[in-house]
Amino acid sequence: MSDELDSDIQSESMDDIELAYREAMKSLDEAEMQVGSALMELAESSDDDVDGDEKAYTSIGDVLAEDLAAEAGADRAEAICTQDSTRVSPRAVIEGALFVGGEVALTSRKLAALIGNDAEAKLAVRLIDQLNEDYANENRPYEIRLHEGGFRMELREEFANVQARVFGLGPREVRLTPDTLEVLAFVAYNQPVTKEDLTELGQRKTQTIIRQLVRLRLVEVERSGKKKSEVEYRTGDRFLRLFGLDSLDDLPQADVFSFK
Repeated sequence: MSDELDSDIQSESMDDIELAYREAMKSLDEAEMQVGSALMELAESSDDDVDGDEKAYTSIGDVLAEDLAAEAGADRAEAICTQDSTRVSPRAVIEGALFVGGEVALTSRKLAALIGNDAEAKLAVRLIDQLNEDYANENRPYEIRLHEGGFRMELREEFANVQARVFGLGPREVRLTPDTLEVLAFVAYNQPVTKEDLTELGQRKTQTIIRQLVRLRLVEVERSGKKKSEVEYRTGDRFLRLFGLDSLDDLPQADVFSFK
């Protein structure tokens, strides 16, 4: 009887999740229509089109505090919204693009291009900060984060267990290739590491692999100097959870690996 009750509860939970997802998709239809083919073009663009201000995963408010201090961006957003009362607001365009973007990271410049009217990248960043503030005030389970390749909408850390139950986030589900595991192990045992350190592995696609690990949030990026291009890589909390480790001290001895 208890097993049947648990099964019913789990079934209802899955139904609730599916219903919430469909309602969210429906509410963003107008924004998605305005994004249209532009989002596909942005998703297919080269990684070389990444803004310098978005080379690392860090606090949005801290990195761009000076830019966001200008009030011109907010005034411009209001002007765009009032030009046509039936037009989707810039906030909705950005939210819709990030919602349907999935694993595609969008730079502030690309998001500004979706807004149109020659909107500047600073406006997109300001609107993202406003969205995150609203999400926090409303206790939403997701937020917009800045990664090495741009912005993505993701679940907050405290809801990671829900995602794991629904989609699975164990090592079997992640399915890292041998080359990717080698890069991840190198970072884990030598962190923090720089881009120059990664060249020691002798792999041609090291930067592509490290970007994948950042997207999977197994590796995090930190500023290492005054220049925005100076970054270091280290493993994060999700790396520990994924491999069932309490701390980095629980890693197997490094001499079992052979690095090139």
